[in-house]
Amino acid sequence: MSSLLTYEVITNPSPLVAQPGVPSSGTVNVLVTNNHEKSVFWKSIDVTVPVVSDGTELTDDVQAIQPSLLRVDDILDDPTFDAGGSPGVFTAEYRWKGKRRAVEFEPGVSMVLVLADVPVSGAEGLVRLKITEVASGGDPAKSQSTRHHAVWLQKAASKVPANFRAEQTLVDDGDDVRLLWNGPDDLDYQVLMPDGSEASGQFAAGSLPGSHEWSPDAGTGPKRGTTYTLVARTAAETSQGGDQGYFLTTTVHVLDPEFPTVTATTEVITPQITDTVNGARVSFSATGIDIHDAANNRGTLLAGTAELVDVKTTTAEVTAGLTADTATVTTLIAGQAQVTGPLTADTATFTSLTSGTADVTGQFTAATGTLNALTSGTADVTGQLTAATAALNSLTSAQAQVTGQFTADTATLSNVTAAQAQVTGQFTADTATLSNVTAAQVQVTGRLTAAGATITDLDLTRAQVTDRLTLRNGLTVLDGSGNVLLETLDGPPRVVVHGQLDAQGALNAHGKTTVTGVLAANDNVYINGVVNIDNDLKVQHNMRVAGKVQTGELTVRGHLQANAHLTVRRDGGDWIFRTHHDRVVANAGNFHVMGMISCRSREWEQH
Repeated sequence: MSSLLTYEVITNPSPLVAQPGVPSSGTVNVLVTNNHEKSVFWKSIDVTVPVVSDGTELTDDVQAIQPSLLRVDDILDDPTFDAGGSPGVFTAEYRWKGKRRAVEFEPGVSMVLVLADVPVSGAEGLVRLKITEVASGGDPAKSQSTRHHAVWLQKAASKVPANFRAEQTLVDDGDDVRLLWNGPDDLDYQVLMPDGSEASGQFAAGSLPGSHEWSPDAGTGPKRGTTYTLVARTAAETSQGGDQGYFLTTTVHVLDPEFPTVTATTEVITPQITDTVNGARVSFSATGIDIHDAANNRGTLLAGTAELVDVKTTTAEVTAGLTADTATVTTLIAGQAQVTGPLTADTATFTSLTSGTADVTGQFTAATGTLNALTSGTADVTGQLTAATAALNSLTSAQAQVTGQFTADTATLSNVTAAQAQVTGQFTADTATLSNVTAAQVQVTGRLTAAGATITDLDLTRAQVTDRLTLRNGLTVLDGSGNVLLETLDGPPRVVVHGQLDAQGALNAHGKTTVTGVLAANDNVYINGVVNIDNDLKVQHNMRVAGKVQTGELTVRGHLQANAHLTVRRDGGDWIFRTHHDRVVANAGNFHVMGMISCRSREWEQH
């Protein structure tokens, strides 16, 4: 007996995909329609899904099916569609006050009985759904009775690729990626990278019919999250080219991703950054950052410009500018460094340094340096060095200006200005202006100006000492040709002038004086000892000799006073004029006086 209502089946997808070992689900829609000219009154409609595992079953898990009723047209009553009392049976009915009531379907009225989330079994083939109806009416009118009907649907392997997925969506190593999908074996497959290029890898058949897999070649796996695209084409579509075919995508993530660059508009949160090439790393702590190389040694900081409050590092290399409140490094290399507080380093190399204090145990190299205090093993400054105090083993600089104490083992400068300089070794400069200088050896090619100077060995072109110059071991003065002009000698201690001695003021000698050349004095001459002059003696004013005077021509334009005797001799001959006791005696010849002769005694004797 045929049913009074008409039944049709529509599935989604159509046909339902059946793939052994591959999960697949679908929806079965049973369309119920009254095709009579008169109303049909139905009390119940049972849809039975086969559950026997003989290849004709719809699903292996009937409990997972979600039934529902979709009203297409207006129905006076409110029927439901739910799981029935037996496995695989789903019943549509209308109950009023606990009793099943008939539902009127006018001509042309329809509804849909929906079986959703059906887990489709893996075997391909046709599936029969049994329909059991309890109804009456129709055209011609039929009495109420139970009638049976059957509808068929198909389960088949997919004709297009499906279920494209990664075996693991998160991997430690990109080479461990394994992509899986299902699809016909007669399609051409490609796996594309995000940029559209074909990924380098190997295809393989899966363990189940219609299953496929792909893995990247060694060393070509993703370094970070990557979306792969599966392209499937028929042979005809492949030959034609273009964008025809099927396209599916899936994404794989890498646990430790690598990026060529990272741009964060807000922040990057990470405890450590590691270099994938050399193994160096930067780690973050509660107080700052630590830089280590691959061997876990303190690393090197390279920067164009660094502005820091406090720098503590083994080695810092800054190509442009370093600005910090304090800096403590083993080795610092910078184009320009400005440290408001102390700079502490084993070695430091700058183009320009401005610092509160600098303490460098090794080499200090700079084009210019401005400091409150500099302490360094050695300092090499090509330009200007300005400091309040400087304490160095060795300083080489074009120009140094130290307002306070300057201390060094050796110093080589073009120009130095300092309040006080103490150099235990060699002090070399073009010009030097100092309040006080103490040095083992000083060589100044230009002018040395000092308030006080204590020097073991002094070699200079010109010196001006405003206070006192003390020479402990002797003085030698050379002319431009290297000839000795003046020197001090021992045994007995004396000063020897090789050449002419010109005294613009008074000349006072408290011991024996020997002049091998001419002695000329523009002022008075006072000698308390013996005077030996090989040539002439010229005195512009008075001359007083407490001892003996031996000379050639004597010219005194002022007063000549001899407290003992006065004798005038011919060259290597007899005397011609002398004093004798209380008399003045002329030996022979005439006695000419151009001016006046004053005689305190009243006696005048002429022979």
